[in-house]
Amino acid sequence: MKKCHKCQSSHIIKRGNHCDKQRFKCKDCGFQSILKQPVDSNERKKKLLRAICLFLSGLSKNAVAKLMGVSCQAVCDWITEMGDYEKLMPKPTGELVSLELDEMWHFHHEKAKKLWIWKAYCRETGYLVAFTFGDRDTGALVDLISKLKGYKVKVFFTDHFGPYQKLIPDHMLVQSKSETVAIERNNGRQRHWLAAFRRRSIVVTKSLKVLESALALFAFYHINNDFNELIKSIWIS
Repeated sequence: MKKCHKCQSSHIIKRGNHCDKQRFKCKDCGFQSILKQPVDSNERKKKLLRAICLFLSGLSKNAVAKLMGVSCQAVCDWITEMGDYEKLMPKPTGELVSLELDEMWHFHHEKAKKLWIWKAYCRETGYLVAFTFGDRDTGALVDLISKLKGYKVKVFFTDHFGPYQKLIPDHMLVQSKSETVAIERNNGRQRHWLAAFRRRSIVVTKSLKVLESALALFAFYHINNDFNELIKSIWIS
């Protein structure tokens, strides 16, 4: 028996369609809704993993939504659900490490508003260990360094951008474009695998929370682990 979502009344009538789904209206309270059928948890998990797999394969959120038959907001919610920064990003091991730091540009809301992504790459492990967002200034670098407090860093490799000299001691800093090849390669892979980061693209990021989750997923599956394991999980889950 169908019931109203708001007052649990069974006095409901059909009230047209919305997105090819039947809409109902409650005759008692006037509340209108789409009565959804319960979704099997295993099927939901498979659908979520397929969507994440498509997203990490280079499709935009809108493209994934069209292929999966859901709204773009649903895809954003799935990305946020799967891309927890604290869970996915690697933890310090206590060993001495060498870190490459770099910043890359992105767009927030529109192409006129630039956003800078600051990243830290570990040479010893080959992991992307931390990232943050902000302007291309000292404040954003302070935030990035604060996320690296647990690491025993013996040397930072950066380009010649000014804020690095202000915050990193001279004996721990090596500034040379020839020493940041790995993180520049990482930037290239990010622009390849995530649609919003391509240089010739109309895709922009509107939510910083979704952006953080998307980068955490990229770091976990494309850099720090094997992307094929995600694909396999779709079929064995």
